[in-house]
Amino acid sequence: MAIALPRSSPVKTFEVVASRYKFDPGRIEVDEGDRVVLKMRSLDVAHGLALKEFKAQAAIPKGGEVVTLEFVAAKAGTYAIECSEYCGRGHKGMKGQLVVHPKAAGRRDARRDARP
Repeated sequence: MAIALPRSSPVKTFEVVASRYKFDPGRIEVDEGDRVVLKMRSLDVAHGLALKEFKAQAAIPKGGEVVTLEFVAAKAGTYAIECSEYCGRGHKGMKGQLVVHPKAAGRRDARRDARP
């Protein structure tokens, strides 16, 4: 399914490795409005990655083939990343987190603005 992504959004790319029964990294942090690109591969059996709140899902085949999933982190919050393909006894515990930080309007770089 093709998803139209805003061209002006910053792009955050992450390599995600799936293996029994975890995602590495287990926590991904982005800013609200970022275009998120996940380049995923499996180290063992077939897995899947699903972010229900963003209607983003992809199958990750066994064999190490890289699969790309793109979506816009349109809403701030903490969301569950789940394995969407049964991968064995620990499948239900195979989870990660996507943390979407709120977009701060007019936020300035504190390091640049620090005064001695």
